[in-house]
Amino acid sequence: MYHFVLSALILATPVHSQTDTVLRGEGSPMNTQVVGSLRLNEDSNLNRRWIIVNDPALAAQLDGARYQGVRPTYSDSARGYQYWAMNRVEFSEPVVAIQINHILFDIWNSRVRTLRFDDVADHDEGAVGVRGEWPLVSEAEAARHLTTLSYVYRVRLADGEIQSADMDAVLEQVQSIAQGSTLADLSPED
Repeated sequence: MYHFVLSALILATPVHSQTDTVLRGEGSPMNTQVVGSLRLNEDSNLNRRWIIVNDPALAAQLDGARYQGVRPTYSDSARGYQYWAMNRVEFSEPVVAIQINHILFDIWNSRVRTLRFDDVADHDEGAVGVRGEWPLVSEAEAARHLTTLSYVYRVRLADGEIQSADMDAVLEQVQSIAQGSTLADLSPED
């Protein structure tokens, strides 16, 4: 009996770094309504995927509940396609700014780009929703977007301390999607 319990504990142990938490889930369908009856990937049953890498040493953690990853959408007011994401962030202490990065991969597991979202606002301990929007280069990019890897890159605490994510843990997850990626590949395009 003890051998069985030990085996179960070993199987339940995450395969990633013991100090980081990795969450995975399915997001919105690739079959996306654009405008009226116009759809991207209208014959696809594939759903987008998302990965969150949380560094527990940071005062801000991304919550995977109801998360859909970065999604492409079309907006007449934005004059075309754009990406958007809604993140729920849990703060363990007062924070005045956070940077969330979203690394995007296409249907072939190639890294497309990294989107950066800066939220400069006073947040007390607790949870808050933040929404980011970015211009999208083309309809083709919107149609190919499959996977989002999201993580809190930096946190500025109310006392001025700046915390930074464990990038080796992020890179490990990126390399599980796109082998051969380096830390330089993860930088956002500002």
